[in-house]
Amino acid sequence: MKKICGIALMFFLLLSCAANQLETRHTDYAKPIEGDTLYTDLFCGGAHPPGPESIVILYPENGPYKIVPSSKDVGYTKKEHLKPAEALLLAYDYLGYKKHPERLQMRTIKDRRGTLAGYDLRPPFYTTYGQPGDIIDAKYYLKGNGIVEA
Repeated sequence: MKKICGIALMFFLLLSCAANQLETRHTDYAKPIEGDTLYTDLFCGGAHPPGPESIVILYPENGPYKIVPSSKDVGYTKKEHLKPAEALLLAYDYLGYKKHPERLQMRTIKDRRGTLAGYDLRPPFYTTYGQPGDIIDAKYYLKGNGIVEA
């Protein structure tokens, strides 16, 4: 009986975690963000950005979600009140792709209803076979009150 209850509890916990995870969708290239909305940039990286482990997360300030790093151990800096073009230029510069932003991988972060939570930009990474890959396993979880942990 204890074994069945334990398995049921684990199944319930797995479902509840999956229900709070936001979706990320890959776009073909880092395209400009349009509109008059102000954005916040979170610059997250390894010991020496730019590098393959660097990532920039952008989210609209007037949107329903605020994205925060999930761990205090993650080294990041934050810039607020940025116009879309300025937010993207700072992201391109941080990632080392100011001259060729079209090479960056850009993903939209959305909830299950399709509401935009933000974007993440990362440098391309190619496997030994020359195929695009991804060494950054970024996941986004809704924690309540519009807070999303990255």
